[in-house]
Amino acid sequence: MTKFCPMLGAKDVRQLASAYVHDLKSKSHEESEENAIRIGVEAQRTRRLDYEQLIELGTWKSPRIVPLLRRNDRAEVIEVTQAALTATSDVVPIPVLMSLHGVGWPMASVVMHLCMSDPYPIVDYRAFRSLGREEVPNYSHAVWREYTRVFRDLLHQSGVDARTLDRALWQHSYEQDQASR
Repeated sequence: MTKFCPMLGAKDVRQLASAYVHDLKSKSHEESEENAIRIGVEAQRTRRLDYEQLIELGTWKSPRIVPLLRRNDRAEVIEVTQAALTATSDVVPIPVLMSLHGVGWPMASVVMHLCMSDPYPIVDYRAFRSLGREEVPNYSHAVWREYTRVFRDLLHQSGVDARTLDRALWQHSYEQDQASR
């Protein structure tokens, strides 16, 4: 089983998350993230995404997947995301969301992170590194469960919301990269 060991302390999360906005991230990325958060709040209310919302989330996560996301049927996006966002399991939404063109583990995790009321991590190499994994493990439900468990444990210890913790994990890895240069 894949083991995770957080490389940052719960007490460091707020400081790292606040630095996230100031390092490397452009104003357009910040606006895109704010839009993604608004979409997530709306999706938590409606328990689905529409086609345009999926494209916007994809643009924020990884613009290179947008041409693939655009291949999806509008009605299918609503049907699939509704099935995923109403699931009660931590693992059911992943394969449901991955039935859409352009949605792999990372994009599915973005939808879960932003659009579900339970806290979920975003699959990202920087977050994996901040949780003690230099190499991104092969994605599987077992890895997802463990990653989610460790993320939620650190979330509980740090007393922040999931978006703040995700920013801190990204920033921690970024700062480690800068220090090693």
